Amino acid sequence: MSKSICLNMRNLLYILSLIFSAVAIASCSDRDTDDIDQQPAYRYDMVTYLGYDDGMVHFERIDRGEGGSTHLYGDFSYEPSSNLGSRVLLSYYIDPASQPAPDGSHRITVEGFNKATTDTLRITNSQRLDTLRREAIRLTSIWRTGSYINMQGEVEYTGKPRFFYLVADQNTWGLDTIDCYLVNDTFDQTLYNWRRFYASFYLGAAFHKPSCKVVRVIINDVKFPDKHNYCFDKQ
Repeated sequence: MSKSICLNMRNLLYILSLIFSAVAIASCSDRDTDDIDQQPAYRYDMVTYLGYDDGMVHFERIDRGEGGSTHLYGDFSYEPSSNLGSRVLLSYYIDPASQPAPDGSHRITVEGFNKATTDTLRITNSQRLDTLRREAIRLTSIWRTGSYINMQGEVEYTGKPRFFYLVADQNTWGLDTIDCYLVNDTFDQTLYNWRRFYASFYLGAAFHKPSCKVVRVIINDVKFPDKHNYCFDKQ
């Protein structure tokens, strides 16, 4: 199956990295070198919540692509309401003077986090897939960390439960490119304002298939209607 219709994620990430670098340089231009060297390394990462014990919160950060993982420990004044194993977008920083522990873990300062919709890839046949509603979203970003596909964007708020998950087309399950669709079903509830969402879907069943070379995520996106296919190569 041709990859030419897929968005080139590497080019997009490269452009975004240049923009972020330019902003960082501009914001630090009025400081001397010593001040810049001592600035904390602020990060925003989609991580897995692994527990809370005696005022210490524990997360696992999985690197982009198929990289390794790092365990993060930080002081926190109360136990998060997130379930173990759930995904959150974590805002934190690492003290520039600190060193990783022998096991590679880091002590961090937690600034805050946003809960993410957390789910595992589902599979269905084409007949069933045609009945699933894929109402529009406004996608801000989509990226891969390990076997997770992460998203940030906006959905139309209803105040009611909805279906929101990724489902693979069973007819592509044995091919080198597996098609996955974002289901967004509000059940015809009244739609109000657009509201921010974060989501993280585990696609290990797809990425670990020997026949799989590419996972293609298909989204009904009103923000970029001509770029609704996002391909993630199996490295």
